[in-house]
This record gives sequence, structure tokens and C-alpha cells, in this order.
Amino acid sequence: MKKIILTLLFIVSICCFIACDDNSKKISYKVTFTTEDNSEIKEIEEGAKVDAPQEPTKEGFIFIGWYEDSEYTKVYDFNNVVKSDITLYGKFSDKTYLISKEDKDVFDIDEKEYYIFFVKESCPYCKKIKPDVNKYMAKVTELPEFKDKPNVYMIDLKTSSYKSIICRSYNNKNNDGQGTDGKFYVDGALKWDDLYIASFPSLIKVEEIDGVKRAKYVAQGATKVLNYIESLLK
Repeated sequence: MKKIILTLLFIVSICCFIACDDNSKKISYKVTFTTEDNSEIKEIEEGAKVDAPQEPTKEGFIFIGWYEDSEYTKVYDFNNVVKSDITLYGKFSDKTYLISKEDKDVFDIDEKEYYIFFVKESCPYCKKIKPDVNKYMAKVTELPEFKDKPNVYMIDLKTSSYKSIICRSYNNKNNDGQGTDGKFYVDGALKWDDLYIASFPSLIKVEEIDGVKRAKYVAQGATKVLNYIESLLK
């Protein structure tokens, strides 16, 4: 009887050892991230998700995203689990996605909700963040996951004298202005002439409520404008 028990214990211990050894041999796959100039490989366990690497850069271009094919027809979904070796292709673009609008279009764009990004030619901070705003619009245009995000349009107040009438500071004697110092007046505006845009760059929102387009102050200054636009993608 004692021999039988010892034999059974030996068999059980062997089975446990084999099982543990099998579990230790986890399957992993290679995920290759490739662009025209570089490649990066990540080892990912079977059934796990892969995180996107740090976004690549290319002078004069904006990075759009990672695709499953070299023709850039299908965007990779990073919620998918890895089940085999895969290669992902990084897409760059030198297109301008940020559309310039005229003043007459501000309240006539056929969308329920959108943003107007005000810039001026003499404003260095406007030039600095314009590529980042263009990048936002590239993602909204190209990537399915952001198709429901609102568009941002740009108005450059550099030429027309009619355009320039809104480049003014609001007399905030009633404490009803907007902005960090109350010198903007945007909230509730129904037409171009109602706007007071006191500094650049700045951002307003236009939203249709009960069939009427109304404006709302959002942000002023390069950092705040850019932070707000980037938050729209989250």
C-alpha cells in the first residue's frame, strides 16, 4: 500500500512539473512598427494588446497613425489582441487639413457644432501652434475613431478691413465680458459684428441650439487654445 501511495505521489509531482513547464513556455509574437525611415519591434505575449510607440516625427510632415497595410487603407485598432506576427505601417502626410474660412461663413457652416480658430499674420504664437491644429484636423479627417469629433476652422484676420472690425477689446463695465480679463465678448453672439476678439490666437465654439447658431468663448493664448483642442481627442 505504501508503495502504491508513493508511486501515485511521484506521478502527480511529475504531472505538476510538466504543467508548470508548459505554462512557462508562453507564446509571444513580434509587432513591427515601420515607417519610411525607421522600424521598431516589440515582443508581445499571445492574447495581449500592444501599445503604440512614441509618435514618430518627420520634418515638414504630420503623423497620421498606424495602418495594417502599406497602402494605408485600414487603421490598426490598438484594442485588438495580438495573435500572430504583424507589421504596422506609419502614415505621414504633408497635406493642409486646417480649412480657412471667411467671416461670412462663421455662422453659416452646415454643422451643428464646430470651432473657429482666430489667428493674425503678425502673431508669432499663432504660427507656432498652427501645425498642431492642422494635426488635429488630420486625425479628425483620416482616422475613423475621431470622425465624430468637431471640426476646427481657421480665420486669419490679416487683410480685410471688414474682418478687422472684430479685433477689439470689449468695455467690460458690466462685468459681462469673457476671457481672462473680460475683454472678449463672444457668448451668445449671433453674427460677425457682435464679436469682440481681443487677442490671438483664440478659440470660440459655434453651436446650433433650437435652430439658431450661437457663439461661445473657449480659450485665448497659444497654450490654452492648444490644450483645449488636444482635449477634444480624449
